[in-house]
Amino acid sequence: MKHLDMLEYIQWTNNATSCKVEQDFGGNVDGKKSVCLDPLVRPEPGNCLVYSFGVNHEWTFDEAMASYGCQVYAFDPMVKQSYNRSDNIHVYNYGLSFKTEISVQNWTVMPLKKLYKMMVPCARTDAHKLPQIRHGRWKFAGMLANVRQLALEVHIEPEGKIEDFRDMVEVLQAVEELGMVRFASNGIPSSHDWYEPLEYEGYLDYDIVWYNGDLIQEKN
Repeated sequence: MKHLDMLEYIQWTNNATSCKVEQDFGGNVDGKKSVCLDPLVRPEPGNCLVYSFGVNHEWTFDEAMASYGCQVYAFDPMVKQSYNRSDNIHVYNYGLSFKTEISVQNWTVMPLKKLYKMMVPCARTDAHKLPQIRHGRWKFAGMLANVRQLALEVHIEPEGKIEDFRDMVEVLQAVEELGMVRFASNGIPSSHDWYEPLEYEGYLDYDIVWYNGDLIQEKN
């Protein structure tokens, strides 16, 4: 994939055909995430579960999903101890990583699969907000079958290398090869900057959201 094609791939969305009812949850630029409310893929109010990673004191999305009727499990390793923020929002001081360890920041981090096993209930996840993806690879295989919708906050580093950008694009391609259907890619206005490798000026951060394509196929 050519360099400019990678940028267009990040920005691409097919919400006009893939999602008829798209709604934003969350109150400001950083907290706002799109959710598809089409009947076959929407979280069911009163019977939905959200895993939210990398909260960083931004609670508007989590609170909106809790008000919608979901149980929200929020993970942020910077939190000193786990606690219940409300009846529907449960906060845990764990972070996401490839292996279980104490990080250099003295955070407890572990793989997604282990976190699933620790949580109750853990059989199904309706919405899934993962942390910011800057570059590197995430192992999604075997986990996305339990996810109805997935949101990633993607960052193109202004001083980053084109190789890092390519790695990030490959992560997104892997998600879609596993059957996730993209319905939104929203540029974050505060990220407007210059990216030297592409001689591009514009948004460098994007919220990209998918739903699980198997949900549609099961009904056809």
